[in-house]
Amino acid sequence: AEIGFRTNSTEKLFFDILAMGGGSDGAGSGEGSQRNAVRETMTYIQERLPEEFEMVSLSLKAKPLLEGPAGPYIVVALQECSRMNALISEIRKSISDLDKGLKGQLNMSQAMEDLVSAFNMNQWPGRDPF
Repeated sequence: AEIGFRTNSTEKLFFDILAMGGGSDGAGSGEGSQRNAVRETMTYIQERLPEEFEMVSLSLKAKPLLEGPAGPYIVVALQECSRMNALISEIRKSISDLDKGLKGQLNMSQAMEDLVSAFNMNQWPGRDPF
């Protein structure tokens, strides 16, 4: 029990230190370098984000397979493709909104501020382990 307590305390301490420092590597400080780091992260994600699945063609290809023994697996695969499309669309929208917010074309919402903070600390947005 004490090992778990000490592990959790240490993780919280390091998370707090990282949050206070903004996750910078010491190369520069200030608002400009943080914004550049956020823009680099946004570009990195946008370049590697796959295209959405073409659900119409996938459904047409899957239709003959639905009657076979693999039918339930095909249904699950189609559902997962649909969910993945929703996730990819939301990532694109969030990055686009954040880009507009950083340019001053949109008011920065709390979600955008959280996204900037997460990018600065190399964390997944919305992740709050404590």
